[in-house]
Amino acid sequence: MTETEIRFALTPPLARRLRNHYFNPENAAPKNPGTEHNETVYFDTPDHLLHRHGAEFRVRQNGNGFKQTVKYRLEGATLFSRAEAEINLPTADPDLGHLRDSIPAALAAQLGDAPLAPVFHTSVDRMKTAFAHGGSTIELAYDKGQIQAGKAALALHEVELELKQGSDADLATAALEFVGKVPCSLLIQGKAPRGFHLAIGTEPQPVFASNQEIPAGTTIPDAIATMLRAALAQALANQPSLLETSAPEAVHQMRIGLRRLTSIISAFRPALNLAEAEPLIHETKAFFAQLGDMRDADVFLNETIGLFRPDLMGDARRTILQHAVTGFREQARERVGSYIAGPAFAKLALGWLQWIEAGGWLRNEQPLDRLLLTRPVSEFASRRLRKMNRKLMTRGDHAMTGGVDDWHEARIAAKKLRYAGGPLQAAISTDKSGKHRRNISKRLAKLQDGLGEFNDLCNVGPFLARVSATVPSPSLPAFELAAAFCDGWCQAQVMQAIPRLEKRWARFKAATEEPS
Repeated sequence: MTETEIRFALTPPLARRLRNHYFNPENAAPKNPGTEHNETVYFDTPDHLLHRHGAEFRVRQNGNGFKQTVKYRLEGATLFSRAEAEINLPTADPDLGHLRDSIPAALAAQLGDAPLAPVFHTSVDRMKTAFAHGGSTIELAYDKGQIQAGKAALALHEVELELKQGSDADLATAALEFVGKVPCSLLIQGKAPRGFHLAIGTEPQPVFASNQEIPAGTTIPDAIATMLRAALAQALANQPSLLETSAPEAVHQMRIGLRRLTSIISAFRPALNLAEAEPLIHETKAFFAQLGDMRDADVFLNETIGLFRPDLMGDARRTILQHAVTGFREQARERVGSYIAGPAFAKLALGWLQWIEAGGWLRNEQPLDRLLLTRPVSEFASRRLRKMNRKLMTRGDHAMTGGVDDWHEARIAAKKLRYAGGPLQAAISTDKSGKHRRNISKRLAKLQDGLGEFNDLCNVGPFLARVSATVPSPSLPAFELAAAFCDGWCQAQVMQAIPRLEKRWARFKAATEEPS
C-alpha cells in the first residue's frame, strides 16, 4: 500500500483559520469531522538502522485499540509518497515478523535479529475530516501535541492532507487551495525524523541526489515524470537542513535539485508544452538567485579567500572582507529562511508537484506529437544528447581562439549538457557505446568543474560589488580598497587559468571521439 500525504506547520492564528475553513459546522464541504487522541511509540535498533535507511516502525494506540505501521521510501515516487503496511495488534507489543516482511529484503537482511526498543513517543490530539476534490477523496488531519524523547520535548502543531483515494495531482491541487486559505509553511519532515533528531540530538542533514537509471525502453512521459520527481524531491528534501542550520552544503544541494529540475525541462524542451509551467520556471529562477547570494558568499569565505597568501592580502584586508561577506550572507540567509518557511515556497513546491503529476506537459499540437506517448525515451535521448554536445563543441572551439566571454559561453553549454544530459544519459542502454558515453560524462564533469572554478574567479568583482551595497558607510572606504585588491588579484588568476582550461578542453574533446 502507498501512503501519500502533504504536511504543513501551523501557528495559533493559522489554526483559527483552519478551524474556520475546515471544521466550521456552517461549512457543508467537510464530511465526517471527528477527534481522537493518539499515543504512538517509535522503535528502532540501538544504532538506528531503520531511521538511517528512511524507514519507520511504530505502534499507535487510540480509541480503536493498537495499530502497528511500517513505512519506507519508494523509488521513483514523489517526496510525499511512501510504502505503508499496517496491522492491528491485540496489545502494545510490536510484531517483529510483520516488520521484517514489510521492509525491502536488503534492509530486512541487515536487520536480522537485532533487538528493537522504543526511541521516542508522541502524544497527539487529532481532529480530522474528509472531503472530495476532483475525483479524489482527501483526509485532512489537524494534530496538536508533542514528541517526547526522555526529558526532551518538541511541540507539534501541524496539518496533514492525505490522499485516501484518487490522484496525486488532485492532492497537490487541494494542497494549493489549502495554502490559499491557510497561508502556512510546507513541513517536509514527518514526526518520525523529527523525533529521531530530538532523541539522538542531531540536526537535519543535506540531502544529495540519488543515482537514477531509467530503462532504455521506458516511454518518454514516464521517464520525464520519474526524473522530475527525483529532482523536485532533492530540492525540497534540503529545506529542513537549510532552514535549521543554513549549512553551505544544504544551500548547494537545494540549488542542484532546482538546477536538475530546470535542466530536465531544458533537455526535453522539444517535446514539452510549457505554457502552464512558465510562472513556476520564473519563480524558481528568482528563488535560485536568492540561494545564489548565499552560495556566492560560501564560495568566497570557504574557497576564494583561502587562495590568497597571507603575506599578499594581509590580516587587515582579510578581516574586512570576511566581516562584510559574512554580514552579506546573514542577510541573504534571513531572506531565504523567510521564503522557505512561508507560503510562497509551499506554493512553488506544490505548483511543481501539481504540474508534474497532472501530466499534461507533452506537446499535443500535431498527430506526430501523440507518438511521444509511446516512443522509448532512449531514442529521444540519443538525438538530444548529440545536439547538445555539438553546441558545446562549437562553444568550446570558439573559446580556444577567443577570450573570457567565450569561456563563459562554453561553461553555460557544459553546465546544460552535464545537468540536462545526465538524465538523458541515464536513459541510454549500457552497451559498449554506453560505457564510452559514461567516460565522456566523467571528462565533462572535470571540464565543468574547471569552468566553474574559472567562473568563481571571474565573479569575485561583481559579487563584492553586491556586498558593498550592504556595508555601512563608515566602513565602506576600507572595504572598497580591500575589494579592489581582491578583484585585481582574481582577474590576474583568470588569465592564468585559461591555459589550464585549454588542457581540460583538449582532454574532453579527445574523449568524445568514438572508439574504434
